[in-house]
Order: sequence, then C-alpha cells, then structure tokens
Amino acid sequence: MYFIRLKISLFIALFVSNHLAFATTINYQDTYPELSLGTTIVGLDYITQLNATAYGQAFANGTESIKGSNGEFIAFDRISNIYRVANDGSQELLLDIKQSIGTSYINNGSQLGLQYAIPHPEFAVDQASGNGKIYTTTTENVNPDTTASFFALPSDVIVGSHHYDVVSEWDLSGPTPTRSVLMVMETPHGDHNARWLGFDGDDNLYISVGDGGNTYWKTGDTVAEHGFSQRGNSPLGSILRVALDGNGGYTIPNDNPYVNEPNTLSEIYASGLRNPQQCWWDKGGNLYCADIGQKLAEEVNHIVAGGNYGWTVREGKYCVVRSNENLAEVCAPNPDYTDPLYAYSHINNSFGLENRAIGGLAICEDCGISELEGFFINVDLAAGTLMAFNPNTKQLNELLFQDLKTNNIGTYAELFGLSRVEARLGSCGDFFICLTSRRDDQIFRLTSVVTVNSPASLCLLLSSILFLLVRNSRLKSSTSKS
Repeated sequence: MYFIRLKISLFIALFVSNHLAFATTINYQDTYPELSLGTTIVGLDYITQLNATAYGQAFANGTESIKGSNGEFIAFDRISNIYRVANDGSQELLLDIKQSIGTSYINNGSQLGLQYAIPHPEFAVDQASGNGKIYTTTTENVNPDTTASFFALPSDVIVGSHHYDVVSEWDLSGPTPTRSVLMVMETPHGDHNARWLGFDGDDNLYISVGDGGNTYWKTGDTVAEHGFSQRGNSPLGSILRVALDGNGGYTIPNDNPYVNEPNTLSEIYASGLRNPQQCWWDKGGNLYCADIGQKLAEEVNHIVAGGNYGWTVREGKYCVVRSNENLAEVCAPNPDYTDPLYAYSHINNSFGLENRAIGGLAICEDCGISELEGFFINVDLAAGTLMAFNPNTKQLNELLFQDLKTNNIGTYAELFGLSRVEARLGSCGDFFICLTSRRDDQIFRLTSVVTVNSPASLCLLLSSILFLLVRNSRLKSSTSKS
C-alpha cells in the first residue's frame, strides 16, 4: 500500500516539477523517456575534504583504489596534487606536479591541469615492477619530452595548437619522484582533453582522449568541424591501449585492432567518442565509458576493440545536423557504429539543475549498496544528479542522496548549496564507490540507506521533494558546458 501511495505521490511531484522547469531551446523530438525518481536513497558517508591550496580551492577531480592496501585510495585535484587517503580520511601528499603543469590555467571553469591519476596495480607490492608508480594525464603548455611518442595535429588543421595532453609515469619508489613521459598529444583547444586512465587484467594501460574541443556550433562554424573522432591518423576522440615496457615507455599490444593498418594509429583501441571522462571495468573484464554529449544526449558505451561510437556523425540515437547543434533526427541503425548501452537527454531532468554532462560512471558489484547490486551508476557532472541503470530491465532512474551527517535528503546541489556540482565518481578501496565535487572538494563514499517502502521513509522523502520543488522554481540552469 505504501509503495502504491509513493508512486502516486512521485507522479504528482514529477508533474509539478516539470511544469516549474525552465523551457529548453533544443528543437527536436526527444525520444528518450522521462526519468522517474527511483525508490532507493543513497547515503553520502563523509570521508575527507581535500586541503585548500595556495591558489584557493583544490578542485577535487577523482579517486582511484590502491590495490592490496587494505582499502586505501588516492585522491587527486586539478591543481597538481595527488594524495594517499586512509580509511579514517587522513591524507598523505604523495606527489605535487605543479612545476610540470604550471598554474596559468587555475580558475573555476577551466578544463586544464591535472586531469587524472591512477596507481599501478602493483603500486603497493614491494619489489614489483609497478611498485610506487603512478600514471597521470595532464595539460601542459610546453612539450616536456621531445623524445616521447608525439602525435601532432593533422596538417590540414590550421587552428594551431592550444596545449599538449601528456601521459606520464611517475616513480615514487626512490628518494625523489622521477618522471617518464609516455606520450604527448598536440591539442587545438582548451577543452575535451585526455582524461581517464585504467588497467586491464594484463596491466595494459587504457587512455580516454577527448576530441580536442570546439565542438559547439556557432555562426560560420560547424559541429565538430575537425572530425577528429573519425580520423584514424589522430588519437583525439578515442580510447587508446598500450603495454608498458617497464622503462618509462610503451609498446603496442599485438591484439590491438589497428595494428599494421595503414592510416590508423596502432594505439587506437576504439573511436567515435566526444569527451569520455570516466570509464569503469566490471568484474568480468568488460569496459564501459561515459561520453559527454554535445547538445542532445549523454551516453554510456560498452567499449570493445575496434568499436566506433558515432561521434561526430551520431550523438546517442540522433544523427548530428552539423550546421546547427539544436537540430537532430533519430538515426536509422547503422552497422558501422555501436549504439550506447544507455543514454539520457539534456531536457529529461525531474529535480535540480539541468542535466548536461555525464561526468562519472561506476558499476555496483559488492559496492555496499545492496539495493543497486549489478546496476550501473552515473552522475551528471553539472547537476550532480545520481542515476541508476538496471541492465536487466533497461530502466534508468534518478536517485536522491541522504547526507549521513545531517540526515537531509535531496540532490547533491541542494544538500550543499551549489549552483553547479562538477561531480565525479571513482573507486575508493576494494569495490566501494566514492563521489567528489570540484566545487566543494569533499569526498564521500556511497552507501546503502533505505529503499522507500515504510511510512517514516515515505514522509521524509515527500517532505524533501516538496522542499526541492519550491527551491527549483527559483533556480536557473547553469550556462557553462563541458
């Protein structure tokens, strides 16, 4: 009975919320279903907050587990710092790379700086080849190593270089950290850079690379004018895969899909991506990546060798109209492109700010949230909206948080008074999932709270919804876009 009442109450709340929302300017028939509010509330279990820097805010940018370390993980900020974090939240500064990346990019909206950091799977194993090694993606104004693998912009791109995306190996096993540069990529604009790093079961290193930016439509321009994501001679807009050689360099795995293929880089594992900032391995060894969309849809893709995920031709299930980002049509099936596992549109948002950029992805497998076991969990970078996708029913729902310090329930933006969240998900000890925000530098572990099926839980949820509805009527959508 309470579940039926909950559904009725949520329907009323969603109806009111949708009519309070600000009108969209997207001119297309949205075919993605309206997201409904799921009945699971996820707890925010506070772990720590990254320290402010000499430049003010740290801009917490993610977490990654340290294997074999009894639940410890690394946390990194966009400024330059990588920390080792213990279960009790205490922090140890492992590495500060400020001298390498500089500070000229430091501002609230920049996409530059330290993008990602991950420890080698053998980071905590004494005498192993990966002991003490951390890998990073950074943006830099000067090529730090002209002997490393270098990927220049294609000769027909006349816009010129904005910066370099750099993938590095840092060895912390000695008295002084040493750096080896694996690769350097020339990039035309300041956004959509190299970001996520991950290791497969054979310790091959995967690198997600954005399409170089400037993919928005403007007068005299076209959507994704350079089309890097469909160019085999450029690493931009792809997932790369390399094998570390143990000497600060890499080789190409023999089973990479484009080995010895003319006009295609052997490092490319998959292509057709716009801005893949977060990926996740499931326990079966399958790789999934969240790809930030242009104007129409945010998507999660199952990444396979040689897969082409459609950008700049497709966005979600839509065909891109290159002369106007606000126009689109549903694409017919095309065997040349792989459709997303799931996606959501920018205009389907029931609570909080407008969803506009999928910034985090995780899969709950023994993650401590029994109600979501086996589900895909993603968070919107801008709005901080948490969503859960059931791979069996194909249903995608929005979820609310409960701050375990205050017991308040709501969206992350509402709970912490943010106009934009800049949210990330990451692994943080064993199989747990952590959430970070670049706007407040807090780190939370996601945990089980309650599935709403009791009178007390129902009243608490409905009171939170009414609070959100009143507040949302006054909110304006953020104007920035990733």
